[in-house]
Order: sequence, then structure tokens, then C-alpha cells
Amino acid sequence: VADDKKGEKIVILVTSNNLESELRDKMIAAGVAPLMIPSQVICVQEIPKLGSGKTDFSALNKLAEEMTQGA
Repeated sequence: VADDKKGEKIVILVTSNNLESELRDKMIAAGVAPLMIPSQVICVQEIPKLGSGKTDFSALNKLAEEMTQGA
């Protein structure tokens, strides 16, 4: 998503509160490159899907933008 300071930032949307608190720590511990670690982990009720059952990335991006504008 867009970021005023860096141009863009990585956020991840999850459907479980348990993952929200653990995900970043597990990625850091696994040695994931710092640029790939999300700056925000946001819990949502559900991940948008297309009629085919696949992830709707367009709706997902819109949702991520909406949820990070206030942050």
C-alpha cells in the first residue's frame, strides 16, 4: 500500500487474531529479508474471493488501502 514516508509499505491481512501477533516475529526469526517483513499485520473477518473461489487481489488491495489510511 502507499506510504507517505517510504512510497509504499508491505501489509498483510490475516483472518486470525493469533497470527496477527506472531507472524512478524516468526518471519524475523526465519531470517526473512527485512524489506519483505510487513510493517503492519491487520486482522480482517474474511479474505475477499472471486466467484471461482480464488483470492480477489483487487478487492484485497482496496481493503488494505482502506484499513491503513487511518493508521
